[in-house]
Amino acid sequence: MEGVCRCSPRALCLGEVKNNIFTDKNLRISEFFCIFAANFRDMTFLIASDSFKGSCSSLEVAHYLQRGLQSVDSAVQVRVAAIADGGEGTVQALTPALGGEMVRCAAHDALMRGIDSEYGWVDREQLAIVEVAQTAGLTRIAPEERDAVAATSYGLGEQLAHAIQRGARRILLGLGGSATTDAGRGMMQALEQRGVDYRGVDITALCDVNNPLYGPQGAAYIYAPQKGANHEQVLELDARLRAIAQGSGHPERALIPGAGAAGGLGFAVINDLGGALRPGIDSVLDLQHFDELLQGVDWVITGEGKMDAQTLMNKAPIGVLRRAQRRGIPCMAIAGKVENRDELLAAGFADIVGINPEGTPLALAMTPDFAHAQLIRVGQETGQRLCLQH
Repeated sequence: MEGVCRCSPRALCLGEVKNNIFTDKNLRISEFFCIFAANFRDMTFLIASDSFKGSCSSLEVAHYLQRGLQSVDSAVQVRVAAIADGGEGTVQALTPALGGEMVRCAAHDALMRGIDSEYGWVDREQLAIVEVAQTAGLTRIAPEERDAVAATSYGLGEQLAHAIQRGARRILLGLGGSATTDAGRGMMQALEQRGVDYRGVDITALCDVNNPLYGPQGAAYIYAPQKGANHEQVLELDARLRAIAQGSGHPERALIPGAGAAGGLGFAVINDLGGALRPGIDSVLDLQHFDELLQGVDWVITGEGKMDAQTLMNKAPIGVLRRAQRRGIPCMAIAGKVENRDELLAAGFADIVGINPEGTPLALAMTPDFAHAQLIRVGQETGQRLCLQH
């Protein structure tokens, strides 16, 4: 049987795989298996995975996969890129990668409770790396406490004010994971109360959604229910967002793709802060000179905690895949849980591996020590697969 081989130019296709060489039956075997002409120890891997939320950071995922790969042969070359798509974990991924430091800042969460927050600071560039999830994040609010109508982005404004007063000339703002639907009114209130002059500050918001501010595909209808809103509250919030747009002086900006990101913070970035929206993963990859990291790489490994239909909406693994495809480098993906496997494979992944054995309880899968062990095992099995001699 012949087919299209997804391997790099250095690979020699040996045809259809007929035997399951993985020990766990839940792990999919690629339709075609290739043995590299070069020895395994001559291969170079690039690991660029998003965090597995609740168990592993981006760098931890890479670390434990690397341990598994190098347990097969310690000479194998592994490069690492910490990535995120603008959501929770963006600060943690980008700050050390850019040689920055963490700065602590007193702020408030979405329910106006005092918290200690932090953002990234790269002094040589006067660059602040801020994410909504640090202050107005949904994960800070227990499910029974969520109040989509009352939730405010005020704490984000406190962080931005702190960064600007520190001397920030550029701000990267991750918009994922918010608990709010206030179109940034709280954020603007905090900035104005502190008399912060944000004019002249280059603000780029990292955004991975294309929703408008209001309407059937807007911030309230699509995202407010997961933030605690019932149907009546969704209607109330949508009407509020529509009124904000109509009173802004530039109602047409509410229809810009991404204006509805983070409960309308995308609109506030464009309309109030004079900033810009960019796809989150593309911005993160460019900041780390990802295309240069791909030079000489034989395999790319990416992933995130859960891969499903939403992954296809330009989430981090898809951004990595697209860069690898441009150079003809095979890219496999790993995840704690995999859904919509056929659609993901159709996007071009060489393989998709669920790291957890079938039937693993969610509580166990989210345990860091367990997740670390599974990542090591998957790295080892991947290395063993590539080491097989025909």
